[in-house]
Amino acid sequence: MAETPLHYRAEVKIDNDWMSFDNYRSENEQANQYTFVVTDWQKGNQDEIFNDYVQRIKNGEDLRGDETVWQTYNGFLEGRLIKIEMGELEAYFGISDDLGQEKRATNIDELLQGYGLIPYLSSKEKVLEFMGSPDWLLAEIDDFMQMKEDIENNMNINFYIIADIILSSKEDELIYAVYSEQYLGYTGESISEKIFNDYIK
Repeated sequence: MAETPLHYRAEVKIDNDWMSFDNYRSENEQANQYTFVVTDWQKGNQDEIFNDYVQRIKNGEDLRGDETVWQTYNGFLEGRLIKIEMGELEAYFGISDDLGQEKRATNIDELLQGYGLIPYLSSKEKVLEFMGSPDWLLAEIDDFMQMKEDIENNMNINFYIIADIILSSKEDELIYAVYSEQYLGYTGESISEKIFNDYIK
């Protein structure tokens, strides 16, 4: 039955009789003041569209469009919430990073699906492996690693360079409020405005 201001009510019509499959009983006094509407759930069937998307992805088409840093981050958060609700994070093994932190994401795909937070990785080789060694990063990885080294030597913190790679590759102008919020979400660690202004921006 369609949604009322109180509840969806699950009933099935068998031999012209409505059978309730819901603890919310129709004889409830409150229920009697609402009109329940029989709904054809097949109207919402999206199989054809879904299968078209699947085929396009199999053919190599990128359906994500022009992703912004917010779209990427929101996808990560949404994926993480779903994994928590489904209890999938408890069973996720992931990796232990170079700080010994467990259940960190194994690679960029698992990160963006929300399975684990960004791992702290100390070497260029590990960072490239995590990111899948895209051509654009191969050309810039030495600059990223030099900034990581400068921050860690001068500011005495562990800098999650993968977070910076993701956040700085999507935006023309970096803003501290956005960068710091997403850095924290991706890594579980905060970043100071001084580090942002002196090194990152």
